[in-house]
This record gives sequence, structure tokens and C-alpha cells, in this order.
Amino acid sequence: MIEKKEKPLISFIAYMSLLICSFFVIKNDIIFFIGVNSIAFLFLLFIIFKENHLYSVIAVASFIVAGGIAIVYFEKIYFVFIVIVLFAVRVYYYFHSVCSRGIDDSFKEKQALEEENKTIQDTSNLKEESLHAMETRAQEIFLFFEIAKEFNECLYVHYLIKILTNKGYYDLPFTRGILILLDENVEEQRDFNMYSFSEESWGEYTGDDTYDIGGLVSYFKQETRCLNIDQKRALAHRFILKKDAVSFPLWIFPLLVGGKTIAIIVLEGGREGDFSKFSIIAGQLALQIKKINLYTTVKELSITDGLTGTFLRRHFLERFDEELKRSVNNNYRLCVLMLDIDHFKMYNDTFGHLVGDVTLREVAKILKDNVRKVDLLARYGGEEFAVVFPETDRNGGIEGAERIRAAVARERFKVYDEETSVTVSIGVASFPEDVSQDTSTFHPDWALELLQKADQALYRAKEKGRNTIVCYNAL
Repeated sequence: MIEKKEKPLISFIAYMSLLICSFFVIKNDIIFFIGVNSIAFLFLLFIIFKENHLYSVIAVASFIVAGGIAIVYFEKIYFVFIVIVLFAVRVYYYFHSVCSRGIDDSFKEKQALEEENKTIQDTSNLKEESLHAMETRAQEIFLFFEIAKEFNECLYVHYLIKILTNKGYYDLPFTRGILILLDENVEEQRDFNMYSFSEESWGEYTGDDTYDIGGLVSYFKQETRCLNIDQKRALAHRFILKKDAVSFPLWIFPLLVGGKTIAIIVLEGGREGDFSKFSIIAGQLALQIKKINLYTTVKELSITDGLTGTFLRRHFLERFDEELKRSVNNNYRLCVLMLDIDHFKMYNDTFGHLVGDVTLREVAKILKDNVRKVDLLARYGGEEFAVVFPETDRNGGIEGAERIRAAVARERFKVYDEETSVTVSIGVASFPEDVSQDTSTFHPDWALELLQKADQALYRAKEKGRNTIVCYNAL
């Protein structure tokens, strides 16, 4: 193939051949020589600098005319051969140029089509990737919406744990999780409500030798950033990890509301790439725990006495009925205590009502310390309290009453500038011995009947000198 830079050289050689031949043939006619070759040279320049088919045809024709005139005029037959050779060279160059240009144009057109196809394919791939990214993002948003919706319906922590377990293993897998709830009103908290959840089960977390809970809580009291710990960085977090017996990566999220940590969630063995998703869930979880705390506070205010922190009478009676039903269904025994602070009116008159209120609060605290979590404690009147011991017979009730009486009697109350002490009198009634009706089926008036009989025993205790215990069956 003749390159573009070679075309001027070929044209020039052809022209020079004609020039030399013309010089020998037309030496007697200088004007004709100059005219013919000037025309040929003019079109040679056009051919060199401007690729045009018309110019090429004219140039070839000029060579033929010049040679023909020379043959006719000078009758030199050998010039036919020279003209034919020059004509063949020029025709070859002409058609070669046309074919080369056609091939170049086809090649360029093919390249343009390939580039266009590539551009279309790249655009299509980008659209597919963008569509896939949008679908993935839509799925994530839907997941977060569903989790937030289920969170919003929870008013108790154990329901929240169930959602974390189900949603975690269905959409966002992890090996184990721990939720630590903090008391916003206690600055130096030592006891924590903790829950553990995994694929197999969930429940209260009592601690193990894996985490330093105290160190963990102290750290996140000051720090608000999440921790993403892999096995290589475990040594740098010995204030949290007692040993490396965890599934990495280990993620720890402080649950913040108003810049204050209200809970901490620990997740082990999460899937790589899910850290940011759990960060979003942690924010939703923090708001829901705050909501649960507010609901719990409102509920407690509606069922507890503001001064002593014990149940109000209405809620106490509802719970008392529930315990009586359970006792009937399971053939359990039950004891009821009514207790009253001795000479409390005189105590208030002597020390004032402010001292009396503090004393009531301290007596209630002693009662809480000497009953079980399953027992019911209520402020029944001004200075009168009621206690229910489920699954407890009469002897057990008397032992519990004596424990309370002795604890109150030995306590010295330092209130403002006063140091005082009080005693309590206690009446005891038991189920089923002290009810008058058949105990095979529940009767809704049993609670009031047992409270009345325990109250009667209480008055007998006061008559006997106070600071004592009397059972209803001894009346």
C-alpha cells in the first residue's frame, strides 16, 4: 500500500519522466515544451496538495495529450511506449489512491461503529449497576422501615430483644448480642439490666469472663463513638475484653439520646459490610429504649406511691387477685401482712411532717430490702403497709413478718438534725386457712377478706403493746 507521504514522490517521478522525454522530442519548439509541461506541473501540484479525483483525471489527460501531440507532430513512434508507461503509472496511482481511500474510510467507519457500540455497552453497564445499586438501597430502606415499625410497637424491653433476634438472623446475621441498659438517674451505677440474645435463645445476661462490664460502661460514659474491633486490635481493648473468646469482628454501639448514653449494644460475628447498617439500627434502637423508659416511668407513676415507691392500693389489689387465682389453680398457699408504724401521729406532732415523710420513706426502704421480688408491697394507708407473700404458708409468713419487725426496730433514722427510731405492729392472715368460702374456685372478694382479717390481727397486736406480731387464727 502506498502511504500518503509517498504520493508526492510518485507523482513527481512521473512528471520528471515526461519532462525529460518532452525535452528531447520538443527541443525545436521551446514554447510548446513550456506550455505542455506547465500544464502538467500545475495539475501535479493540485494532485500533491489536494486529493481530488477530477484533478487526477485532468493530469492523466494532460500527459496523454502532450505525448500524442509529440508523436503526430514529430512522427516519433517510440513515444507511444513512453506515454503508455506514464499513463499506466498514473492510472495505477489513481486507482490505488481511490482504493486506499476507500479502505481507510471503511476502517475508520468500522472503528467509529466499534467505539459507538462500546460507548453504548458502557452506558448500558452503568445503567445496570445504577439500577442494582438503587434496588439494593431500596431493600435496605425497606428493611430499616420494617425494623423501625416493629420497634415502634414495643413497650417492653424483652419484646425488643425478640425483634433483634428475629430480624438479626433473617436479614443481618451475627453470632451473639448483648444489650446493657443504664439508669439515666444514677451517676455511679453498679447493677445493670442486661440481656443476651443469639440464634438459639435470648434472656437475661448475668455476665461471664469475656467482658469487663464496668470498664465498658465507664468507657462509654465518656466516649460516644462506635467501636469496630477485629482480632488484630483486640489487645488494644483489654479494658473491655477479658479474653479473646469472642467471634470477630466485634462491634460495640453506645445508644445515645441527647448526647447521653442510655444503653450499650454489643454484637459479635457480624457480616463484613453490615457495620453501617447496624449503626443506623442502633440509632433507632436508642430512641425506642428511651420511649420504653418513659413509658415505664409513666406506668410506675400511675401504680406506685410517689413518697415511698411502693404500689398504690388499686394496683396492689389487682395483683393480689392475680396471685390468689394462681394459688387456687396450682394449690399454692399464700400469706398477707398488714403493718402499721406505732404512734406515728405522735411522731409527726413531735418531729414535724417533713421528718415523718422521710421516716416513711426509710421504713418503705427497709420493707423492700426484706421482701422478695415476687412479693407484693403497697402503701395501704397513711402509715399503713400491706405485704403479700405468694407460695408461702403461715409459718413462712410469720418468719417474714418477724424479719421486717426486727429490721425496723433496730434502725436509727438520721433525719435533718434529728435522730429517731420507730417500731411496727404486724397482723398476719393466710390462705386458704383464713377464708370462709370454698377454696376450690376463685372468689373475687377473697383479697378484701384476707386484708380485713390481717387488719384485725394488726389491731390485736397494737392492743398487746405494739412492736409485735399477731396471726388471725390466734384471735
